[in-house]
Formats: sequence, C-alpha cells, structure tokens
Amino acid sequence: MRGILFMVAATFLFAIMDVVSKLLAQSYPPVEVVAARYIVQAVLMLVILAPTQGMSMVRSHRPGLQIVRGALLCISSLMFVAALAVMPIAEAAAIGSSAPLMVVLLSIPLLRERVGTPSRVAVGVGFLGALIIIRPGAEIFTWAALLPLFSAICGATYQVLTRKVSGIDGTITSLFYPAMVGTVLLGCVVPFVWVTPQSTLDALFMLCIGAAATGGHFLMIKSLTHAPASIASSITYTQLIFSMISGYLIFGQFPDGWSLVGMAVVVFAGLFIASRHRGIRN
Repeated sequence: MRGILFMVAATFLFAIMDVVSKLLAQSYPPVEVVAARYIVQAVLMLVILAPTQGMSMVRSHRPGLQIVRGALLCISSLMFVAALAVMPIAEAAAIGSSAPLMVVLLSIPLLRERVGTPSRVAVGVGFLGALIIIRPGAEIFTWAALLPLFSAICGATYQVLTRKVSGIDGTITSLFYPAMVGTVLLGCVVPFVWVTPQSTLDALFMLCIGAAATGGHFLMIKSLTHAPASIASSITYTQLIFSMISGYLIFGQFPDGWSLVGMAVVVFAGLFIASRHRGIRN
C-alpha cells in the first residue's frame, strides 16, 4: 500500500510536469524544455543533498546500469515532450501509459518475476487498446503518435532497471544518476537550439518542470522499493485522469470516442494484471 500511495503522488507531479512541458513546447524546442528539467533537477540535488550526502550520491555498485537508466529516461522524456508539442496531452499520456504493460513483459527476463498466461494475454489486450488510440492507417493517425509509444518502451525499461538497482543502490543515488546523465547528454545539444526565455513566467515554468521531475522520480523510486514493478507501475494509470482533466481545462482538448475506448482497454488490462500479481503476492 505504501508503494501504491507513493506512485499516485508521483503521477500527480508527472501530470503537472506534462502540462507545463506542453505549454513550453509551443514556443521552445523540445530539447530545451527537457534540458531545463534535467539541469534544474541536477542543481536542486547538488544544492540540497550534496552538503549532507557528499560522495555517497555518486557511489554505485552498478554505475554502468545507472548510466543506462539515465540515458533511457532522457530519451523517453525527449520523445514524450516532442509528442506533446503536436498531440493532445490526454492521447499522448494514454499511449505512454502502455509502459506498465511493457514492464510486465520485461520483468520476466530482467527481474525473474512470475507472470502467468492470463497476465500475458492482458498485456496483448492492452497493446490492442494502444492501437485503438493510435489508429494506424486511419485519417487521424500521424507519425507523431509513435513518439509516446517509443517513449513508453524506454520508460518501461527504465522502470524495470530502477527496480533492479533499488536493492543495490540507495534512493538518492538512483535519483542522482539520471539527473546527471540527462544534463550531460542534453547539455551537449541544447546550445545549438537554444531560445532565450521570452518572459519571467516561462523561466519559472522551466524551474517548475525540474522541481516536479525531481519530486516525481523520488516518489517513483520509493514506490518501486516498496512494491513489485508489475504492481507499482500499474498505478501510473491515475496519470490519465489528471491528464484528461488538465487537457480539457487548460487546452480545451478532450479525447474522442475511440480514444476513450482505447484508454479504457489499456487501463482495464493494467488493473487486471495488478490484481493478478497482488493475488500471487498475497
């Protein structure tokens, strides 16, 4: 239960981050928006945590795995913000919410977690729901719809690796590495696409992204420390609710009928898997 509550709080912060990212992506390159998030997150950690944590933040028993985690999260974030620039926030979040289904599949070879046949079937049903939202071949389909799908693949792998290192490295270390890796990778690119913030509000929004990301990923790591990846990740579906509400109130966008059907299928599949694994755990 503690892991579930941590994940609900994390998804709320992630929803805030998505809303602000979409607002900024209308005027700034996605690389700059994502770079702002990582730079602010890195600075916050160095200012707040470095004085008390010292070099323990950097010490890792699996530094290579931590660097891979950081690169995957960076790529996932960049693809998702690029999608937000051209897609309604609810649809992008819905496609991205297929990540927990991918976590279930990846947890088999990487975490040695037990996944029964019904859960595997549910994963297939969930992907069908994602296809209903994307609707390849339909007039509504654009290649941009694949961006949150690829983002979900990278994000799912990141979550599984987070679970893998949660019993090896501390929470602060697992939070520090992605911040540093993302800052270094994007810091090499952002000077070539930099657009100076046009207002104080935009600058504050960029700070907000970093703060929300720091808090959200801290809570997500804590969640994955207290609950199996297959259960904790299914709770990320609560972000769909936050995304639909914010998309309607702020951007005047609401999913059409088919998108709602696809969302319902994805959520049903995820909740079914969570119930199956909760039963096995109990």
